[in-house]
Amino acid sequence: MSPTDLPRHPDAADFLNFAKEELGENKKERILGHCRDCPACAELLLAAVREHAPPPQKIPLTRWQKGSIVLLIVLLIGTVGGMVWLLRSIGQRVQPFSEAPPMFQEQEQVPGAVPEGENAEPQAGEPEHDSGQAQ
Repeated sequence: MSPTDLPRHPDAADFLNFAKEELGENKKERILGHCRDCPACAELLLAAVREHAPPPQKIPLTRWQKGSIVLLIVLLIGTVGGMVWLLRSIGQRVQPFSEAPPMFQEQEQVPGAVPEGENAEPQAGEPEHDSGQAQ
């Protein structure tokens, strides 16, 4: 498409209104369509948007949204506090292995010794030990 085949060029007021977002959808589409094929007008449109674009607006929050954010923060703080409390209370109860009660400490295994609580039958060639119980 040659520049002579293009519809008329948008004027400066159209570019300004486009940048300020004051145009209807049909006119916006017509300007964008023209700028796709006309690099000179595309540059003019970019310059107008850079100079006259409306400032970003703050998004207003409703009461429900604000309440949800506050509730989320409170729950997050409570969860972190609960985890810290739980880890500290567990840390106070856990004893190092060297300080554990004797029943949980490892005992040396003597070769041929019978572990406590097991009644082993004497093997052939070994004398019977008297455990003090009458048979």
